[in-house]
Amino acid sequence: MIENEKNKYFEYSGATDKGKIREKNEDALACFETINGTIFVICDGMGGHKSGDVAANIAIQCVREFFSTHFYENPYLALHDAIFFANQKVYSEAQKHTQYFGMGTTIAIVLFRSKKIYYAHAGDSRIYLFSHNQLKTLTKDDSYVQRLVDKKVISEKDAAEHPRRHEITKAIGIFFDIQPSICNVSIKPTTNEVILLCTDGLNSMLTNEEIEYIVYQDLTLSKKVEQLIDRANDEGGYDNITVQLIKFTNLHPAPPTTQSEIIIEEKESFFKKIFKKIFVSQ
Repeated sequence: MIENEKNKYFEYSGATDKGKIREKNEDALACFETINGTIFVICDGMGGHKSGDVAANIAIQCVREFFSTHFYENPYLALHDAIFFANQKVYSEAQKHTQYFGMGTTIAIVLFRSKKIYYAHAGDSRIYLFSHNQLKTLTKDDSYVQRLVDKKVISEKDAAEHPRRHEITKAIGIFFDIQPSICNVSIKPTTNEVILLCTDGLNSMLTNEEIEYIVYQDLTLSKKVEQLIDRANDEGGYDNITVQLIKFTNLHPAPPTTQSEIIIEEKESFFKKIFKKIFVSQ
């Protein structure tokens, strides 16, 4: 567990867990201050490949080094070049060392700078925004089933059960070149909005509605992280699980909305039956 950190504009908590099935944890996460702003990053070493944990940790180290030593006026370009830099390093290590051949990792990065959020990813690790009591997925998985969804061959519901749902189409370290997905516009967070980063060990076990409801609860960030990981393990814990939550403070408050409150109230009785531990602990 990474302890809660506070600065002027956000609170933070993050943790990673091996899950119930995997022999080792190939996920990695970090949060650090740089000359470019605050960086939040998660990586999911590619399962079934050698040294996925090595790839994930190399990528994290490269991101830290890049943002700490190269100042960019353009945050979008900074995100692109940081991922490209990490990709080259992981790819190079895999080519040099036989035991690392074939290793790779997903990556998801959030940059908080000048009260704005910029984000990028490669693979199926996700970034969400929780706003007005509703969870919105900011990233789109680089995966085989997502391509089928985009082509309207299958539905989102079918994708969750598809036998090839774990096949990703983009990852750090597999090829010398990479084209990460970069956000089109920045987000100006408001007080009490939350950014969630996670590996697929979370969202493959829980629906967006289930994740949304835990983030909605009146709990500390660290308790929410714990609950998310516990629930993923309760559902089987088939993969490593990594979660980061960033809650924004001291910014402009979000405008009031009644519709989101109605939506949450409609879900409450259903989720109380599922998440008994949350309500017992309150």
